[in-house]
Amino acid sequence: MTLRAAACTLPLALAIAGCGDAADDASGVASESEPSEAASSPAEGAAALVARGERIYGSLCLTCHQADGGGVPNLQPPLDGSEIVLGDPARVVDITLRGVGGGGIALEGSGEWFQAMGGYQQLSDADVAAVTTYIRQAWGNDASAVSPALVAERRAEIPAG
Repeated sequence: MTLRAAACTLPLALAIAGCGDAADDASGVASESEPSEAASSPAEGAAALVARGERIYGSLCLTCHQADGGGVPNLQPPLDGSEIVLGDPARVVDITLRGVGGGGIALEGSGEWFQAMGGYQQLSDADVAAVTTYIRQAWGNDASAVSPALVAERRAEIPAG
């Protein structure tokens, strides 16, 4: 393999290795319970939720979906401007908790994606709410926040297994 070919394939190999199965340890992301200090205003509470979500995204999602939310062509879908991310928040929560299978899945006008994403059921309801709120509000996305109550409701729908 030439040096140029190796340089081109290394980032892709790292991206693929970093995604894989969410059943792996949460990569050092300690599940955060509620923020230690009560926010003095709704705006501060929302900002804290987004900041928490950004930290979780950086630890668990960034490798596959990239810092700009653009994804990796033909492997991981973009989150920036995604109809799924901007649509029904329950769907984003379901994907985060349950994951998505691989093997050429077409996602609503977003192209075809071949890398599976494992679910993150090990995260707390508050952490799932934070990371899904972050992706719904990052990179120019403008969608509502996700509540831990919605996450708990959606988690209850997952069959025991």
